[in-house]
Amino acid sequence: MNHTKTLGLLATSSEAPYFAEIIEAVENHCFDKGYTLILGNAHNDLQKQRAYLSMMAQKRVDGLLVMCSEYPDDLLQMLEENRNIPMVVMDWGESRADFTDTVLDNAFQGGYLAGRYLIERGHRDIGAIPGQMERNTGWRTSCRFPEGDGRSGYSATRRVDCAG
Repeated sequence: MNHTKTLGLLATSSEAPYFAEIIEAVENHCFDKGYTLILGNAHNDLQKQRAYLSMMAQKRVDGLLVMCSEYPDDLLQMLEENRNIPMVVMDWGESRADFTDTVLDNAFQGGYLAGRYLIERGHRDIGAIPGQMERNTGWRTSCRFPEGDGRSGYSATRRVDCAG
């Protein structure tokens, strides 16, 4: 195991509010523990992902956090090639590999709770902006949000004016 006191974080982008908040929290925690964080904003570009992974491996990072909005097979293969680096994948949806640890959220339950909260407060026309529909978490959130639990007496009309 390496002891460089350095962690790598491969991300889609640090500009998106969701990613920015997580990246800032990770960086603050690293600083508090005496670690340096190397951030790679790859923007879902496979060549950038490959370059950042190679650089982080050459720097012998002690661990790698991966937070990309898409996980195509090529990226999974690159991650598997670097499985010697302790790795945690976040924002992945359901796990697609056995060589990493994974941090999962429950977007499905979150969508349900948000919808129920609004219905209980009298809202009738409820919209959801779930993100890219081809992503597991975006699809699951949009499916659950307006559905409720059947007890509300409301039904969902699926209508997507713009997705992505």
